[in-house]
Amino acid sequence: MVTYPPFARKLIAVGLLLAISAGVYAAVVQPYLSHVSNLQDQIVQQSMLLERLKTFAAEKDRLPTLDKQIEALRTSPDFVTGGSEALITATLQQRIAIIAEEVDTKVRSTRALTAREHNGLKLLGIQIQLTASLQQIQEILYEIEKSRPLLFVETLHLTASKDRSADENVDQLNARLDVFAAVASGRS
Repeated sequence: MVTYPPFARKLIAVGLLLAISAGVYAAVVQPYLSHVSNLQDQIVQQSMLLERLKTFAAEKDRLPTLDKQIEALRTSPDFVTGGSEALITATLQQRIAIIAEEVDTKVRSTRALTAREHNGLKLLGIQIQLTASLQQIQEILYEIEKSRPLLFVETLHLTASKDRSADENVDQLNARLDVFAAVASGRS
């Protein structure tokens, strides 16, 4: 049997104690700390989920109110109605023709424009061509923009007309207007 001097025995005992401590740390403490860290991550995730669910629950109580608001918008007089896009476009053409007649102007031509989407609204439009004085065009624009359902003049092109009216002091302009109306979603 080998005998070690007292200093070496103390050094071996400390070494064995350190090895046992490292083994206990690796086998018990490290897995425990890892488990605690995972639990903390789960708590953070669950807290975030809880906040989202609370927000959803608060919004859920508002759903009937939001549904009523959406339905009110759909039945609002600000939006055009009709059985189809063709009927709505024809109604728009008729409305513009009536507005033009009210200011003693005739619509020369109209054509349907391609429907488009903007901010969740479907927009149907027509292009109108007419000849009128500047004052008549201003009156037409005013009537279009104040009417309900709402109409929007997106484009206006004015050019000088070659023809002069019977009153030589009044210059006529050729006008081309692109006019759109909004159809609430769920309608067409």
